[in-house]
Amino acid sequence: MLVVVADTRRVSSGIEKYFANLYNTNILLFAVWAVVLTALWGVILGVLMDFIMSRTGLDLKSRKIIEH
Repeated sequence: MLVVVADTRRVSSGIEKYFANLYNTNILLFAVWAVVLTALWGVILGVLMDFIMSRTGLDLKSRKIIEH
């Protein structure tokens, strides 16, 4: 049987070691963290891009959708 684990022998960063150990010990909590962090990064990037586009004159908040 093949067992996939994260090698933590050479990891020096605390947060990287935390996630590597979490992957090795509790895969469900690791998956929850992955979903939460992915959603958080999506929100951060969305807000940042909305700010950048509004500064360049592209205001998507007042867009009128016309369906044919």
